[in-house]
Amino acid sequence: MKFFLCLFIIFGFTTAFKSSEPKIFLLHERPADTLAQPEIQFIPSSISVDETTEKFIVREVKILNPGGAPLRIKSVTPSCGCASATVMNGTINPMTTGKIRLTMNTSGMNDTLNRVEFIVESNAKNSPMAYSVFVRLPQSALKPIPVE
Repeated sequence: MKFFLCLFIIFGFTTAFKSSEPKIFLLHERPADTLAQPEIQFIPSSISVDETTEKFIVREVKILNPGGAPLRIKSVTPSCGCASATVMNGTINPMTTGKIRLTMNTSGMNDTLNRVEFIVESNAKNSPMAYSVFVRLPQSALKPIPVE
């Protein structure tokens, strides 16, 4: 009887560990990039510059990555030749912030209210994203447009 009981226990243990079921991965066993994609959020959501007489406007924008993987900024393209952007942090880890520096030349603007957009290309799931800067110039800062 003891022999059959031992044989049953040994047979039961060996078949229990030889499962043909697919392996179930726990969250900590999966690669980080399959859990969640990176995201991009701007802080603040836009910039408004009022009644400036400065020739060059320089502002920094924080970029938050609330996603689960590192955010890689590929490029920042302005909507006009009067602006440029510098990426301060090319890779932003999850739940951290990076910065981009935006520069605009107001001498290239010819209206009292101007909108400059910066298109941010990245590996985020919500890429590309547009960031808007609104520049309001006083009437006295505008150059007259020659009429021919």
